[in-house]
Amino acid sequence: EAMKDLYKCYTTEDMVRLNTHNSQHMEALQGLKSILVQIASLQLRREEVSLAKVSDPQQQQAQKAKIQEYNQTIAILQQKHSELSKRASQAFDRMYDLPFLRRARAVRWQLTMSTA
Repeated sequence: EAMKDLYKCYTTEDMVRLNTHNSQHMEALQGLKSILVQIASLQLRREEVSLAKVSDPQQQQAQKAKIQEYNQTIAILQQKHSELSKRASQAFDRMYDLPFLRRARAVRWQLTMSTA
């Protein structure tokens, strides 16, 4: 299996392309994790605000506005998550035909080429 991958990826340009796709994939995955943490945090804060007991009509209005603000921010982050997920999939798909080299890059093996 490794040799088949190496025959498909034998020039410096091919190796650079593979490395670029891998970097894009890893960067997108890191961004996805970050966005998920932000969404979870906002959802917790939204729940805290919605569960708070408010009797004053002015405070109720402020509470509704804050909940709406959280909902909008969450929707924006979910859209970013969707876009980033597509980019991660595209980068992964570009590496799909090279499973050995993809795994080697994922575990950060040092790959070098020899002209000999």
